[in-house]
Amino acid sequence: MDLRIEERRVANEAIATLVNIKSTMADMLLKPAGVPESLFQPIFKQRDPNTNQPISKRQIAPLILDALEKRVDGRKLFET
Repeated sequence: MDLRIEERRVANEAIATLVNIKSTMADMLLKPAGVPESLFQPIFKQRDPNTNQPISKRQIAPLILDALEKRVDGRKLFET
């Protein structure tokens, strides 16, 4: 199994399951990990296009990881 895929799976699970509230996710997981608020706040405000409900933590996790991988400052979430 590709280690990068496994790392991403573990990160998704951590983001989606370690905390039960999005603001707690930010305070206890994302901010201490160095994820800028300007990266995750817009994601937190997204809504599911089918239901117009706020997206879930499980939907948020891959979006945050994708955004981290695309950062223009050159920092990568997963270095090989």
